[in-house]
Amino acid sequence: MAEPTPPPQDDKKSALQKVAGVLIDFADWLGAKLGEDRAFKALCDDLGLDVKTTPEFPKLTLSSLKDYVSQPSPGLQAWFGVIADVTKLVEGIRSLVDAIDLGAEATAEEVFQNLLDLLASNYVRDRWYHLYVWMELVRFSTEPMTLYGPQGTAGQRFYGSLKALLKFALSPLTLLAGPPMKTEADARKWSDATLLPLAEVFAFIGHSEREIGLDTEPLDDGHFKMFYGFDQPEGALSPQQLESPVADAVSQRMLSVQVRALPQSFQGKAITVEGALRFSLAWVPEDHGGKGLFISVGGSQFRFGIRPGQDWAGDVSATFDAPFAVQMGGRDKALRFASPNADPHLNVGFALSSKPMPAGERRRVLGLGGDNGFDVGRFVLSGQLTQDDARVQLTFHDCRLALDGSSFDNFIGSMLPTKQTSLEFSFGVGASSRDGFFTTGDLPGVGAQGTPAPRAGPPAGNDFPNVPVVATGLQGKGIPLEIPIGKSLGPVRLLKLLLNLDRDSGAAPKALVQAALSFSTQIGPVTATVDRVGMKLGLDFPADRALANLHVANLDVGFIAPRGIGLMVDAKSVKGGGFLFHDEARHQYAGVMELSLSGVVALKAVGLLATRLPDGSKGYSLLILVTAQSAQPGGSLLQLPLGWRLTGLGGLIGIHRTVDEDAVRAGLANHTLASVLFPKDPVANAPTVLAAIDRVFPARRGSYLFGLMVQLQWGVPTIVEVNLGLILELGGRHRFVVLGRITAVLPRLDNDLLRLNLDAVGIFDFDQGTAAIDALLVDSRLLRRFPLTGSGALRARWSSPRSFALAVGGLHHGFNPPAGFPALQRLAVSLTTGDNPKLNCDAYFAITANTVQFGAHAHLYAAAAGFSVTGDIGFDVLIQPLTFHFLAEFYAGMQLKRGNTNLFKVKVEGALEGPLPLSVRAKCSFEILWWDVTIRVNFTLVGGQRPPLPAAVDALAQLRAALGDSRSWATELPPGQTRIVALREAPADGMLRVHPLGTLTVRQSVVPLNLSRDIDKFNDSPVAGARRFALTRVAVGTGPGSEAALPLQDDFAPAQFFQMSDDDKLASPSFEPMQAGLRIGASDFAFALNQGVASPLDIETRIVDRQAATPPAPPPRYVLSLDRLQLHALQGAAGRSPLRQDERRGRPAAFAALASARFAAVSEDLAPAAGGSRATSFAEALANTNRRRGGQVVNSFELAATVNPT
Repeated sequence: MAEPTPPPQDDKKSALQKVAGVLIDFADWLGAKLGEDRAFKALCDDLGLDVKTTPEFPKLTLSSLKDYVSQPSPGLQAWFGVIADVTKLVEGIRSLVDAIDLGAEATAEEVFQNLLDLLASNYVRDRWYHLYVWMELVRFSTEPMTLYGPQGTAGQRFYGSLKALLKFALSPLTLLAGPPMKTEADARKWSDATLLPLAEVFAFIGHSEREIGLDTEPLDDGHFKMFYGFDQPEGALSPQQLESPVADAVSQRMLSVQVRALPQSFQGKAITVEGALRFSLAWVPEDHGGKGLFISVGGSQFRFGIRPGQDWAGDVSATFDAPFAVQMGGRDKALRFASPNADPHLNVGFALSSKPMPAGERRRVLGLGGDNGFDVGRFVLSGQLTQDDARVQLTFHDCRLALDGSSFDNFIGSMLPTKQTSLEFSFGVGASSRDGFFTTGDLPGVGAQGTPAPRAGPPAGNDFPNVPVVATGLQGKGIPLEIPIGKSLGPVRLLKLLLNLDRDSGAAPKALVQAALSFSTQIGPVTATVDRVGMKLGLDFPADRALANLHVANLDVGFIAPRGIGLMVDAKSVKGGGFLFHDEARHQYAGVMELSLSGVVALKAVGLLATRLPDGSKGYSLLILVTAQSAQPGGSLLQLPLGWRLTGLGGLIGIHRTVDEDAVRAGLANHTLASVLFPKDPVANAPTVLAAIDRVFPARRGSYLFGLMVQLQWGVPTIVEVNLGLILELGGRHRFVVLGRITAVLPRLDNDLLRLNLDAVGIFDFDQGTAAIDALLVDSRLLRRFPLTGSGALRARWSSPRSFALAVGGLHHGFNPPAGFPALQRLAVSLTTGDNPKLNCDAYFAITANTVQFGAHAHLYAAAAGFSVTGDIGFDVLIQPLTFHFLAEFYAGMQLKRGNTNLFKVKVEGALEGPLPLSVRAKCSFEILWWDVTIRVNFTLVGGQRPPLPAAVDALAQLRAALGDSRSWATELPPGQTRIVALREAPADGMLRVHPLGTLTVRQSVVPLNLSRDIDKFNDSPVAGARRFALTRVAVGTGPGSEAALPLQDDFAPAQFFQMSDDDKLASPSFEPMQAGLRIGASDFAFALNQGVASPLDIETRIVDRQAATPPAPPPRYVLSLDRLQLHALQGAAGRSPLRQDERRGRPAAFAALASARFAAVSEDLAPAAGGSRATSFAEALANTNRRRGGQVVNSFELAATVNPT
């Protein structure tokens, strides 16, 4: 049949103009068809409508559409007019439906959709019969349907066919955000998305030409055969392979194609075939050695050509001397080749190209109004496969980018050339199994025309900082393509062009095409660099067509905001720069700026804004850090006494941000504080600075930071520099954080014989009542070559249970560190630069609540000619100030070896203990080859007994005196209450004022109460009289002594009251909570209901008027109602006072409540010790432990688990 003539197309028109021309032709076709009464009734019959009168189709001028088509280079305004005319066209079709009497059972929206489908279907069949056949084919192959029944109308067939055609073309995009290719099931999904559509194309090409409208002869044997999934022929697989279900699974997803030469009568047509070719394709998952593509090829020398028209041409050629198989991609090798020939010859290539344009002419790809736009002369997609390499390449020949600032508004135009300027270039991009990703063309940083070259980075000049966001800068991952340009158009320098093909993974997945451009321009003294600004186009197919803005699909055209904007200022008095960027994946905005004001003051600013909290919930967090520093070496903002200078001052504010102490401590070793406290060159080091600030100050709802930063220097030139950050955290928790960096260079900068860099962090937690300080030497050296290392820590608790430990370089090896105390590096210096010889020296110093510790060690190693010598010397000292005692351990040794054989060894170790008696014990060992001897020494240097004990102390008298002291008594308000009035204290009368609902407390620190054992001593003195004390009854006045009382605890040092060995002192806590007093009274109301007394609030008014002869009569007494009383309580002067407001807000809950640890003594079989309490202090439980028979001290909760196992 003769095919109708499609609407005329002008090759010089852009793609959008051609689409607009089709819409005009469609409107004319509608006017012709709907103007005929017979044709309209036939359409209604197809829709099942009984129409008596034909409505008149409105006459549409569509002037905007026609103007858009006729203009040589229409702009964006003309395109907006096109959209308006398309809307008129759709409304015109809807007016037909509105003019028809549909009856009560018909739905206007359904009829409108079906009518639009039917008109479009008939139009495509009249104008492009080939396209209509393709639509019907993919509709049949991808979504089977019957010609009759629920889906059998022509209108529904058109919608389904067009939807299926578009899905068919875009099906490979499902893999961009789809499943991985790890298992056999994943490979099947990949095959269905890629090989199955390819099989449908091959099937269509090989279909009978009389059924698809091609003028060819039917072939009995067929010149084009295709199989997607097939059973293996008998004998093709071994018995072992047949036992595995994998072989059958692979066969079901494999595509096999056979192509034979066409009959002579068909040669010279659109398709030409020479020779024969058989090939199979299959994806290889990771479980089978992938991820990769398997290709098996057989046949002979082959050539396939297709020229469907004058615009495009394709060619495939293959030359090989034997069948072969190739796997592209895999775990071990990018290209694996297999052939029965030892020296095979293989060359397979393909090319798909557009028609070359006449000289000086190009295809308009993107129009920006006027003569502005992007043109391409020719597209070529090519590929080649040899036994050494597999590659594919896309090339754009004879490209042209034209810009004219006069065609844009004043702002954009000021950044563009003032007259027509064009940039001509060619560019190609490809991927190779041997060379990886490569580019070609005549742009800077790429290879010559047609020659692969390694991928180049961004061009020099106005480079944008490598800010920490996703690699493509566009939405999603997809298939990114980055084209470096590096050429200037007037004041605009084009840096790079980025293209991305992607598929999002939202509720309604869309195929996305994204394009973005990075460029820089200069506006006065400011140079601006815009990174990745562009457009995106998304397409999806909603199941409900009422939700489709194009009726058959949803078209989403949007703007891609710049990933970042860089600024550089070069004025007379202001110099510097910075940038802003947006990380869409992390919902974060960030900015960095550094300016120098007249070369005197350097301003630096860093900001972070997150629009989503880390857990994904709604919210925001903000952090701003601003510093001002002296920009001149040796300069200052303020001169201080003693030679110190204030050289930097800054501030920090954080909303919904906290300080991550673990991140700070972990970052001490990798210069994290250098990126937080007065960072150097924050613009150039933006990724490091922003990442460090985000780690140190993470988002946390309800926390607020306020900080002050100070930089101090001493000496000219600077010898010592101190950077401090003082940060107060409020809101969810209350902490004071100190960040510090101290740098000292001696004797001067150009002769740094000693360089010390100390990074430190201090956390003072007011909710927990703790203080924690950590410090670390970083990049410190002696004599420019010997590294200095070491760390220190302080842990203290001023709330119960109290504790204290300070260590620089570590702790004594026999000391049990407090819970949570970190492992520290010794303060060490390496006096050699290699491993042979090696001389290391280290030391430590520590103070705890009951010990002083210090020590040092040196190690020597040297080897030569197969001999090696090792030497060690050191000491460790442990001092207990209370009941003064010290233990000094020493050791020294040297060994000479030949290989691993000992030749000579001497070792001395011992300890000095005192003060009285002062004794020494030591051991000296000698080894020569296999012979050794040991000498032991244990004698007293200074005899005598320990110092005599002081006089015995009456602990009960001390306790009575403490309880009688008025300073031991105090009053407490009920929880959450405040004083309504402030009372003046009168200490002279010795009386305490107690709130009616408050409590009375008595607390002493002389001796612990209610112990399970007697005390052994009172400080260092013996105890005279009673040794165990308890408060058993409380009486007020002459009362019966039945007042309610609860125990109060305080921290006591067990070593002051119990005899403990040195090992016990080291193993026991420095302080333990024990009872120190009582809380007397209760905060509950103690009134009965019948004790209430009515008290009406009646107010008497008195009038004082000295000028009146007779004072006026007072008004009646006013009685204040309950409602008004409650209103006055809330809004009156007392209700609005700060005290009342604090009561309404309430006190914040404690950050964490720590229960005092309780202990118990157990026997060897973990049974409770006889006579021992289940919940005592550690010292009490230790005294009840029979350690000679395997007894030990455990936590009370562990005892419960052993007694009542579950």
